[in-house]
Formats: sequence, C-alpha cells, structure tokens
Amino acid sequence: MVFATSLNEFDAKFPHLPYVYMPVRIIAMEQSGVLEVRGDAMAMRFSEVRLAGGKCDGCPLLDVDSQQEEAA
Repeated sequence: MVFATSLNEFDAKFPHLPYVYMPVRIIAMEQSGVLEVRGDAMAMRFSEVRLAGGKCDGCPLLDVDSQQEEAA
C-alpha cells in the first residue's frame, strides 16, 4: 500500500528515476529507524512496510531533502 499510494508522487517529483529507487529508499529509511519492513523490500509485492513505533509526525516517505537536512 505504501508503494501504491506514493507511486504518483514519486513519478511527479522524480520523473527521470526508475521505480527501483523507491524500495532502495525504503531500505535506507528502515536502517535509519524510520520504517519497519517485513519481507524483502526489493520485492515490494512480498513485503510489508510501516512507520517505526506505529506513528511518525511529518515524515513523508519521499521527502528526501528534509531528512538529509535533519541528518546534517
């Protein structure tokens, strides 16, 4: 569901990138503790993704710029 609902936003923001960048970003967000992933994130059909801790205030999946600013 995360992939399906963010697909249009991803395509609008990054029309030059293939969709494989979405699961790669999901894996990076899992490693940073923002998301929890069950299954293989690279095989989106066979995985589940949710926000870590059950909620997140203002952390959109595709907002890479703001998350990079917070990390700096």
